[in-house]
Amino acid sequence: MKTTLLILTTAIILTAGCADNAENTQEQQITAEVPVMTIPGSLEVPSGEGLAAFDESLHDAVLLYCWIPMGNYEESLSDLLFLGTVAERGITAVPVQFDGEVRNAAQNQLNQLEIPLGVALGNDSLREYLGVELLPSAVLVLNTGEEFRASGFGAAERAVRSGN
Repeated sequence: MKTTLLILTTAIILTAGCADNAENTQEQQITAEVPVMTIPGSLEVPSGEGLAAFDESLHDAVLLYCWIPMGNYEESLSDLLFLGTVAERGITAVPVQFDGEVRNAAQNQLNQLEIPLGVALGNDSLREYLGVELLPSAVLVLNTGEEFRASGFGAAERAVRSGN
């Protein structure tokens, strides 16, 4: 009888210990969060019905680019043509302006160059974030939170090169 009681007690203690261990194992599992990109300010992109809010959380990498859409200067044309190629690298190019009339002029310039990108309209917070003191200006934003900035002619390509 003592032997049976001893075996039963030992079995109960071992079972309880295993259950605690299983709970501890479940608690120790690490869950990794999926990185979500955030861009300060608001950004509205052309949609089928005018402008709509840009959802940066849907993208792994976004290249913001602002320029003065005046004339066909070879250096700025190279930048604009480069914007049309970054999708191949998994980067979403977002040409952006901060005034409605300038946005329309920039969109006309892209259309004339047959670059299939819509020009977004940004607010003052985005303008400050992008840093438009020296144009053209580019910022490559990754969903990891990293940013790569460049300004002047060739800015878009330099920002992308820095991020790779």
